[in-house]
Amino acid sequence: GRYKNSPFLGTFDGGGFEIDSLNINTNEEFAAFIAVTDISNFENAVINLGLINCEIIGSQLTASLVCLSHRNISNCFATGNIISTGYWAGGLVCLNYVECTINQCYSAILITLNNNLKSDVYVGGLVAYDEGNIINSSARGNIRVSCSGQGSEINGVCVGGLTGVFSFVEGRMTANCYAEGDIEVNANNSYVGGLIGFLEQTEYTTEHGEAPKKNYLINSYSRGNISLEGSDGLAAGFIGGSYNYAVIAKNYSTGKVIVNGDNLEASGFAGYEYSDIFEVKHNFYDLELSGVNNISWGAFQRNTTQMKTKSTFTEEGWDFENIWNIDGVTNDGYPFLRPNAIIDPTGVEDECPSSNTLQIYPNPATNQININHDGIIEKIEIYDITGQLLMTTNTTQIDVSNIPNGIYQVVLRSGNKIETNQFIIMR
Repeated sequence: GRYKNSPFLGTFDGGGFEIDSLNINTNEEFAAFIAVTDISNFENAVINLGLINCEIIGSQLTASLVCLSHRNISNCFATGNIISTGYWAGGLVCLNYVECTINQCYSAILITLNNNLKSDVYVGGLVAYDEGNIINSSARGNIRVSCSGQGSEINGVCVGGLTGVFSFVEGRMTANCYAEGDIEVNANNSYVGGLIGFLEQTEYTTEHGEAPKKNYLINSYSRGNISLEGSDGLAAGFIGGSYNYAVIAKNYSTGKVIVNGDNLEASGFAGYEYSDIFEVKHNFYDLELSGVNNISWGAFQRNTTQMKTKSTFTEEGWDFENIWNIDGVTNDGYPFLRPNAIIDPTGVEDECPSSNTLQIYPNPATNQININHDGIIEKIEIYDITGQLLMTTNTTQIDVSNIPNGIYQVVLRSGNKIETNQFIIMR
């Protein structure tokens, strides 16, 4: 269906069959198997369909399955190549609209985007720009982006292994997803993440004094390596940058993060965040593989052996009965998602306070740190950047004179609540 004139209004049920060697080469606005699926009486737009060995070449919005999706997509996949000279490219979908869900889908598409446009650029291994829900889905292809003329009207260049931008309106969810392709970006003003390029809030409203509905990014992981060249940008193993009200919990990343250029920052798990209403907890990243040992908000730093150890995650409340599994072989020994894993946002709700009240001062410190916390303190643990436990105490004045210079993490436990913060020792 073509945009505005004749969008696709039915349900395309592939019946479990595959379409081989779909080939599209166009200068039209949309390049995909279906350009636009519009709102209709049918809940699902495309189901039970595989596209294998695709070759899609587009100049503006480019995807394998659907460019603009106004309805649900389920049990679909695509393999092959996408080449774009435009500004949006998604392995399966360009734009997933509000209240639409992508479920049980994957893409194994090599995406190559090169342009000199003065425009913001969104590229994702599965979805370029997402406003809806993505569950039990993955992206497995590599991404290569080179932009020489992009502007900075909104976000600049946003590239993610799963999604370039998650533009959450209230009450949306990404759960039980993963991305494992490598990402190479050469551009200025960029946000690059192993799973998400940029986590964006487009609407934040409350009516009658009610709290806004939460967005969830839970039980997901990224394993691809990240390379960013250019100037003025952020690259991270999981989320490049963020401005969003969201619960981000029980996720991990393992990819190596490399930046080369002026005013570029690398982070093991997540880059810049600008929000005081985040709930970020129970996340991890592989310190050894990432090659990044600076402070990364929202995640515990652990070495590779610890990242392949079940107890590392169960101590933070991860569900290895219904959601996660680990066997020492599958997924190179890292945790992996069970088929048809349950979607359980309540499993991350009651284990941590909604805001972090743990304060550490002075920071940087020399020989002593002081802990300030609103609640009861049962136990305080201090870890180094490799995840090694250095000490356990329940006092709020802690002697750190025997600890060398470096970055350390404080874990405060109070009943079933956990808060974390980091401090630096500098003498």
